[in-house]
Amino acid sequence: MKIDRKKVRCVFDEYVSNYNANDEKIKLKIYHTYRVAEISERIAKSLNFSSEDIDLAWLMGMLHDIGRFEQEKQYGTFDDS
Repeated sequence: MKIDRKKVRCVFDEYVSNYNANDEKIKLKIYHTYRVAEISERIAKSLNFSSEDIDLAWLMGMLHDIGRFEQEKQYGTFDDS
């Protein structure tokens, strides 16, 4: 199954639009998410993963911190303690 990256990005952008992107912490977390997805893809490629597994690695990078946005909204921090 092919992952529709454009759709994933659109859904992610729609999700994070519910949070204040002018807040430096949120802005950095959005940037961080895209960077992790990119790096996850590069690692998967370097390990000669199949194209499906490369897409999956990218998707995991996109989703790895999704709960952090709500955490920051409710608690004002990304700190788990």
